[in-house]
Amino acid sequence: MSELLWKIHQDPLFKKNAALYSTLDGRVAVIIPLHDPRDGDWNGVVSFGEWAIGGALGLGGVLESAEMSRLMQEIAVKECDFEMKQAGEQQLLATMFAAVSWGFKMVYVDRWAGAVGKLATAGMAAAPVTQFLVRKSLEAAIKRTYDAAVGALTGVQ
Repeated sequence: MSELLWKIHQDPLFKKNAALYSTLDGRVAVIIPLHDPRDGDWNGVVSFGEWAIGGALGLGGVLESAEMSRLMQEIAVKECDFEMKQAGEQQLLATMFAAVSWGFKMVYVDRWAGAVGKLATAGMAAAPVTQFLVRKSLEAAIKRTYDAAVGALTGVQ
C-alpha cells in the first residue's frame, strides 16, 4: 500500500514556499497553495491596491484559479506527471475565458446597458422611480442575453 509523500514547492521567481503537495505512486495527488494570489509582490500582506484588484473588482476567483493552474503545471513538470500538466493547461484556458468574459461584461454589457437605459428613459423626467425600473429591466434583459450567449459558447445552459 502506497503512502502520500509530501513536498514543498518554491516559487521560481520569488524563491518562497508557494505550495505544499503530495505524490502517490508517482503522480501528483494533492496541491495546497500557501500563497494568497492577490499578494502580487509576495511580501506576505495584501495591500489595499492588491485587495482592490483582487476583491473589489471581482477578480479574486480568477486569480485563485490562475494561481492553481500555474502551480499544477509547475509541479507536474517537476514530478513528470503529464496528466496533471494537461489538467493545469485546461484550467488555465478556462480561467482565461472567464477573465475575458468578465472583462467583456464589465466594459461592454454593464456600461452599454446603462447607456441604453438612460436613452430609453430620457423623456421620463417626471418619474425617477420609473426611469430606474426601466433601466434595471433593460440591464437585466441584456445580462440574460449575454449569459445565454456565453452559455451557448461554453455548453453551459
